[in-house]
Amino acid sequence: MTQLTSSQKAAVLLLILDEKSAVQVMKQLTERELEQICLEIANLGKVTPEMIKGVAEEFSEMCLADKYINSGGIEHARSLMEKALGPT
Repeated sequence: MTQLTSSQKAAVLLLILDEKSAVQVMKQLTERELEQICLEIANLGKVTPEMIKGVAEEFSEMCLADKYINSGGIEHARSLMEKALGPT
């Protein structure tokens, strides 16, 4: 797959979402971000299945990583220790 910029990846992601979801995402963007991504959408050309797969997989991986990063804290650490070593 050709290397895509972050803006191009965002454009592909918006294209593969249903219209309602894409609009909800776009409402969260700044005017500058929105202009940049709309420009990328206009200039993308043919979006191949490989591009879609690559962007979707990367997005999924980022969401999973964020889930694990945000599930930290003392309670999570304690739970991991108990599972690894047994109750203390």
